[in-house]
Amino acid sequence: MLVTLRQIMRQVRAAPTLDDGVPCTIDACDATDGVTHTPDDSACDDSDVCTENDECLAGVCTGDQLPDTTTCDDGVSCTENDQCTAGECAGTALDCSSLDGDCTVGVCKS
Repeated sequence: MLVTLRQIMRQVRAAPTLDDGVPCTIDACDATDGVTHTPDDSACDDSDVCTENDECLAGVCTGDQLPDTTTCDDGVSCTENDQCTAGECAGTALDCSSLDGDCTVGVCKS
């Protein structure tokens, strides 16, 4: 059987996406079932700085919420004294008014 380049390209373009983008699944391609996404209840990172002990549960990455006032980094350079509050990391805006001058206004650029 002779396979043409056009037939191969059609098959390549029609290939399903294997990665579902969910960190708590094992993505695989099965000859019988096609693409599968099996839940993986192991360690993960939920990318939330206000949680710890992250793990996959029923296909969702989640962690234990840290207590309020736990120090964290909100990733914003124009804040200080960052801390977790109700599971969210936030800080107090920096006061740049001391940089005010005759021709400038002190502002923080993050």
